[in-house]
Amino acid sequence: MAQELPDFDVLSTSMTNAATEVHKMQNMAVVNITQQLDRIQEQIRQMERNIEQTLQRELSRFEKNSIARIYNSRNTPPRGTLQHTG
Repeated sequence: MAQELPDFDVLSTSMTNAATEVHKMQNMAVVNITQQLDRIQEQIRQMERNIEQTLQRELSRFEKNSIARIYNSRNTPPRGTLQHTG
């Protein structure tokens, strides 16, 4: 029984098709990774903006509280002293 050899052209075409599909998949993976990195970078930028806004709010609150404490300490008699009401 003679073993039938595969057709070289069919094998060549199959290999080319397989290589093309692998290449497409690799390109898709690169694009997908690039898109994911872009999304991650945007999320990081948004987190940085949120942190900056939070810090600004907290600093503003701290400054207002500090000013209020200073004002109140100058306009409030010390504890234990009587205030004279005219």
